Amino acid sequence: MEKLNLNIPESFYAREERCGYWVETEMKKVWAVELDLLNEFMNVCNEHNIKFYVGAGTMLGAVRHKGFIPWDDDIDLYIRRTEYEKLVSLARKGCFREPYFWQDHISDPGYLGGPSRLMNLNTTSIAYGHLNEKHGIQNIHMGIYIDVFPLDNIPDDKDEASLWFSNIKKVSRKAWNLRMYTHRGLLKDDKDLEWLSFYLNLIGKPDMLFETYYMMLGKYAKMATEKCCVYSDYCRNIGTALYDNKDWDGLQTLPFEMLHVPLPDNYENLLVAEYGDWHKFVIGGSVHDIKDNGLFFDTELPYTYYVNERGIKKEVFVQEVFKKTGKKIEL
Repeated sequence: MEKLNLNIPESFYAREERCGYWVETEMKKVWAVELDLLNEFMNVCNEHNIKFYVGAGTMLGAVRHKGFIPWDDDIDLYIRRTEYEKLVSLARKGCFREPYFWQDHISDPGYLGGPSRLMNLNTTSIAYGHLNEKHGIQNIHMGIYIDVFPLDNIPDDKDEASLWFSNIKKVSRKAWNLRMYTHRGLLKDDKDLEWLSFYLNLIGKPDMLFETYYMMLGKYAKMATEKCCVYSDYCRNIGTALYDNKDWDGLQTLPFEMLHVPLPDNYENLLVAEYGDWHKFVIGGSVHDIKDNGLFFDTELPYTYYVNERGIKKEVFVQEVFKKTGKKIEL
């Protein structure tokens, strides 16, 4: 088990039944790495007076379980755009030191995810779905991580909001396609991307599209608007993944395993908006189920044991997946 800075009692790792669901020791180890990441994140935010909240399933876990939802395996943090920009500036200056790593489109150019991440480089988190040719070579950092989602204000005028969303979508699609071309070896037949890549590198601004994308997202960050959203969720669920800004006012803390985490005062309204009847248990609802969906975790070995600049070490990966999960996979 990777040595952690957070003091976690040995009893935490024991196999345990929670809410009729058995949490295995291997998952407890993953939780421990994520709790250590959360603790480091909180230390940096507290030191620099940056306000954030636990969100989504982590908020639900804090309220309903005083910790992880038993069948979940990740941590989600929400932070307003203005606070997020302060945090990113600190991350650029090196506030997170190894084994902690801040992953975003600048620190890890091949990364194409939505949220930023705080990651432990001495561990492994590899998505099964990204181990095939259509995703290109994943020459990125692949440690266990926690997600950090910016909360963005949406203009109140519906026509203005529609135009805002449409323009962002166009820029983001081009930005991601360019990264697929330049860092994944894909979309090589697109001559427009070839010339765009050449031009941006010629003028010394290869990241200009992403910078434009984030500038557009933050356009209303300092304005008082009725609604806000996590943009990546909003893209998938237009009109349903919206929050009332007033529900993010205030701050309180609740227990989360051996830590205490921040939530807004009106967290119940947010949970209803996210889950409806959030009191009802939906066992096995994690989107990252280690056996059935897409993530392979290793808390003992770094991701560099499994991948190199040419991609996945197939034999090593297949053997370790079977050893740790009993699941036979083909690559």
